[in-house]
Amino acid sequence: MLVSSEEEAIKKITIFYCALTSVSSTCLPWILLRSETHFKLGSRNIIPLFLVLSFLEIIKWCYQTIIFNNAYNFIFKKQSTFILLLNSINFSSIIQSVIVLAFSCAAFYIVSVLFGAEVFNHKEETLMFSLLLTNLTILPISVQFGSVHVANFIQRVKPNNEFDSLVFNNAYGTLLGAWFGAFVIPLDWDRPWQVWPIPCSLGALLGYSISNTLQLLQFILIYLRVYKEKFV
Repeated sequence: MLVSSEEEAIKKITIFYCALTSVSSTCLPWILLRSETHFKLGSRNIIPLFLVLSFLEIIKWCYQTIIFNNAYNFIFKKQSTFILLLNSINFSSIIQSVIVLAFSCAAFYIVSVLFGAEVFNHKEETLMFSLLLTNLTILPISVQFGSVHVANFIQRVKPNNEFDSLVFNNAYGTLLGAWFGAFVIPLDWDRPWQVWPIPCSLGALLGYSISNTLQLLQFILIYLRVYKEKFV
């Protein structure tokens, strides 16, 4: 009974996370491009984007906490949603996550420099790019699983379930998209969007979106097949 409830909870959480991420990760790049805000991806004017991404992760965490509580409510006393979320906050884990996020941002900054970003020029641009990567990769892992799981992501440890796999693959897709975005920077097209770090930032956002959308389609196909086997 406990295993069945946990598996069902993980399925619900995965679908919700994937669906919400698909909507947000599709809308955000479109809004950036339509409003021409993507030209500011290397400036501090893009900080509101980081706040939106953080807020969305908190919403997903709230849903995850509520679903798991409902799955185990036959063991633990059922609480009001507000009290449940309040009691689920671990300030020690939050401090650890903040430290991990800071180190991750610094690591992305160093890696960007090693891959060709200028050391002394464009410091703000490189910092904003590092913050974006941190928000799309390390932040979701820290919020959903705790900062200790960041090591699993770095070491490419096999995910425990489909939810772990979803969050980890989104992070890998982000890094792959950022890497592909770098290919257009040296091309002699003289376009304003070729300026560092715009192509890499857009590539990261698109990689994140594409990875999540592909996994959502995969989940839909799996559940349609299961539904067909059961009821058709």
